[in-house]
Amino acid sequence: MAGDRRLLTPDMWRNCVDDYIEHKLELQHLENGERDYRRVLVDQLPARWGGYFVIGNKTRLRLYDWLKENDIQNPDKKDIRQYFRYLKEQNASMSTIRKLFYIIRDFFRFLDSEGIYKNSVKELESYKIRGEDVHKREYVTVELFRELIRGIDTATAKGARDVAIIALAFMRGLRIGSIVALQVKDFVYNMTDDYYQIFVTVKKMRNEPEWMRIPKPAGAAIQKYLDLLQMDGIELKAHHPLFVSFKPGYKTKALNVSTVSHIVKGYYRALAARGIIDDSQLHLLCAHSLRHGFVSEVRRKKGQRETMELSGHKSVETMERYNRTEKRKILEREIDDLFTNILPSTGENGEKSKLSD
Repeated sequence: MAGDRRLLTPDMWRNCVDDYIEHKLELQHLENGERDYRRVLVDQLPARWGGYFVIGNKTRLRLYDWLKENDIQNPDKKDIRQYFRYLKEQNASMSTIRKLFYIIRDFFRFLDSEGIYKNSVKELESYKIRGEDVHKREYVTVELFRELIRGIDTATAKGARDVAIIALAFMRGLRIGSIVALQVKDFVYNMTDDYYQIFVTVKKMRNEPEWMRIPKPAGAAIQKYLDLLQMDGIELKAHHPLFVSFKPGYKTKALNVSTVSHIVKGYYRALAARGIIDDSQLHLLCAHSLRHGFVSEVRRKKGQRETMELSGHKSVETMERYNRTEKRKILEREIDDLFTNILPSTGENGEKSKLSD
């Protein structure tokens, strides 16, 4: 049961959100910063953000607005579940609903654990959309990575930047959130031992930033990008973001995870246009597929312990998902080979040859 205190007063709600965000920041659990969390939870967004989730011409109410519109003062589990039904009716994607679910449930768990607002939302089971066609994400192979890089114009600073980001994600398995958080001062070339390194926080496994050696091709790609920036007259200071936007007026503005995801998706589409991959594969590939490819390659050639250390995974269950994906691919290839010649071959005129009696 929800507590007797009315949660849905502007001051009460705002204070709860602020306390929750501060708690997450102290734990360093906001991988992509606090903005995404505030977009989901706050009672009022800055005017430039708008008061809704806006996707194309469709708008969806945020949680606070939805609760207010439905006159729900003390939300509990059934109310939050109804909110997710509303999101589905508004054609929210599975990934969007999952993202909102974990933020909202975690928020209410925090309120309950701190004695701020006792509630049943913390017991809400993982949200699933029955009957929805949910596909597994694919990982990028070495061959696909080469084709991906080959199609990018590295003569421009923008192209060189994109190659550097893709190389870091695939060759070192960094999450996109960790990559876009890098600053110029976090990238160093060690002349004594001839290698590149970055100062980065590997989430989930270790919460403290550390120096990480990166493969030379990835380091060289970053250096080329920085050199081209200088040639274009863009001088980045040590505290500036390493990977910047090329939109007019944003020469020192950091990229965000969403922008990088769209950039990488565009290169996947270019592969499909070149006939390297089929159009049907596009929905299986995303920016995270690069990191997935790194983990799969390392897992195949090294042990599980080494892979977990390099990738920052702390959960054996997560590693098992990679194992299952690889086993599935092997089985699919074996089945393909098994049934390749089971049907009669096709003749020159497109007619199937007759089966012998």
